[in-house]
Amino acid sequence: MELPAAAGVDRGFRLHPVLLDAALQGVAAAMPEESTSGIAAGGADAATYLPVAIESLRVTGVIGRRATCSAQVTEIPGTADKLGSFILTDESGATVAVASGVYLRKVERHSVPLPLEQKLFDTEWVPADLPGDASGQLADGSWLILAVHSTADGSSADELADLLGRSPSRRVIRRTLPAGTPGSGMTGSGTELIALTDLDADSAAPAAGVVVLLDAETFDPRGAASEQARALVWSVTSAVRAVAARPGRAPRVWLVTRNGIGVGADESGNPTVGALEGLVRVMAYEHPALHVTLVDLDGDDDAPLVAELAADSRDDIVAWRAGARHVRRLRRAPLGAPSVTPVTAGAAYIVTGGLGGLGTLMARHLLDAGAGRVVLNGRRAITPDQQTLIDDLSNGGEVAYIAGDIAEPGVAAALVDAARETGREVRGVLHAAAVIDDALLSALEPDSLSRVWAPKVAGALALHEATTHLRLDWWVVFSSAASLLGSPGQGAYAAANAWADAFALWRRHQGLPATAINWGQWAQVGVAAALTMDALDPISPAEGIEAFDALVAADATRAGVIRLRLDRAAVAFPELDQLGYFAPLVAELHDLTDDTWGGVEALRTLDATAVHDAVTDRLRTRIAAIMGFADSRAVDVDKPLTDLGMDSLMAVRIRNAVRGDFGAEPPVALLLQGASLRALAADLIRQLDLAVADDTDASGGLRERAQLRAAARQRAGRRRTGQRA
Repeated sequence: MELPAAAGVDRGFRLHPVLLDAALQGVAAAMPEESTSGIAAGGADAATYLPVAIESLRVTGVIGRRATCSAQVTEIPGTADKLGSFILTDESGATVAVASGVYLRKVERHSVPLPLEQKLFDTEWVPADLPGDASGQLADGSWLILAVHSTADGSSADELADLLGRSPSRRVIRRTLPAGTPGSGMTGSGTELIALTDLDADSAAPAAGVVVLLDAETFDPRGAASEQARALVWSVTSAVRAVAARPGRAPRVWLVTRNGIGVGADESGNPTVGALEGLVRVMAYEHPALHVTLVDLDGDDDAPLVAELAADSRDDIVAWRAGARHVRRLRRAPLGAPSVTPVTAGAAYIVTGGLGGLGTLMARHLLDAGAGRVVLNGRRAITPDQQTLIDDLSNGGEVAYIAGDIAEPGVAAALVDAARETGREVRGVLHAAAVIDDALLSALEPDSLSRVWAPKVAGALALHEATTHLRLDWWVVFSSAASLLGSPGQGAYAAANAWADAFALWRRHQGLPATAINWGQWAQVGVAAALTMDALDPISPAEGIEAFDALVAADATRAGVIRLRLDRAAVAFPELDQLGYFAPLVAELHDLTDDTWGGVEALRTLDATAVHDAVTDRLRTRIAAIMGFADSRAVDVDKPLTDLGMDSLMAVRIRNAVRGDFGAEPPVALLLQGASLRALAADLIRQLDLAVADDTDASGGLRERAQLRAAARQRAGRRRTGQRA
């Protein structure tokens, strides 16, 4: 160790604080490998160790500007904490300082305070021209226009088909999909699959693109608004997964709406279209090859759309307004100045999802802050234990519980009546009801979408209708980071929460209060507490309450509260680097990440042994991060990944990570059929035509078996399609 010149010299120090800190870092270096790699701030694991006490520190000689540190760390039986010691020697080898009993306390990372400003995120619209290298020429080949209509108007499809078909090298197929409701039989193998068969019918004109035209009506919160939005989400999901399931090269997919997204200050947007933003965020992970892009136009002119179709753009949420192009960007959010009182003394408040972890936490907070009455809502009758909880809450004020599904008629009105029962004025509504039912979009079922959709969307609409006549200070919906960041396997949940985000904006434009909070993972409470999210640290209850009060006080429209670990995100989600939406955070990632990966071209300069080692090490790091292993050595190179706990969702993420690093990918079926890390590395090396040590097929023929099974599925699909036709 060497004392830097900037530290200066003070003869009053027997041991300079900078050298003491360096010695403690020496103790960190002596930590067992299964522990975190640093003290106080080091390491990427979920816990860290803080030095909180030193039993003995003796200075036995004169300590100069240089010293050598020897350190060791031992276990403390019966605890997760550890005990360290160090010896400092001078340049002659003489001992100059000895410390023993350096007590290292294990601290969960999420319990280390993080300023609120570092946890806040939202999105913004920024002007962005089409890429400068865009040729402006539409790709040759077959184009499919799928018009999803709630009415019979097909003029938009006619005009677009005319524009696309002006070149003899382009073939245009038009189909109309009914905007049916979930459960109507649209499961990704009906009308849209027949249309895709037409798309691939001409081998001389390979698939170039799929354009899904969406007829979203003007938003009206009354009547069937929830069902209409859910039906549109289902139609889009069915169409996109049918595109993803077809054999051959994946065409790009565009979803096209008109005046559906609030861009300018005078635009309220349409929550139905807003839900599609959540789908797009998830599709970026689950179906990256399709590069699904949502384009919102402001008029009948299709020229901007044609320009978008011709461009090679990294943006996936785009809006054209008055001839100008705008793109959605994720950013760190500023916190506005306080303008609203979170709790009015003696007032009444309504909390849905009231018996869930977040609901009871927020109810207690409201009562502690001076609320006079809190009405809780849950779907079921309370149990004796829950009654005890309500009795405990009642010690801070009046507490009532109304059982009933918030999506059902009359329940929201009953909550308002109960809140006003003792003459108190209702000043706030918190919609915290939620259901998580994870599934990849390729396996999503109508019932699963309905379970997620009803409490979040139909419940919000019911609360809106029941409270429009009240003079509220705030109306808050608890949304999710899934709609802000995307999350593989949470397409239905992301779409429902994105609808709620857009609904908050729509309410604002009606002169009503509304705030959507996109929560990351919570610690200890809430439906997401049991989830493991690689790139997120959990939010403590105290942090959540602080954020709630600050955002309500600032009268925010939408904000994410997320303890985002950019270092983990860089490893677990390499696809973020390919999307313009994440560009501001990717810039931070590049500043934080010391990535020595040189890419495939660097591998071509290596011999066969070095290639094998480099590919294996890279895959091991990625797979360990995705599967949640703190140490990459936990990934046995010869053991099937399925035996290590890999599921279909992890397989999709591994495929995406491999594509991002190598530009080639293993089929998900290959991963799920027993591929090991060694087999995966061998398959990639052969795909990329890199140096191979011998002719041994280390993949064990897994790719061939996967291809045979895929071919069998395709033949069966063609037979079914022929029968329906």
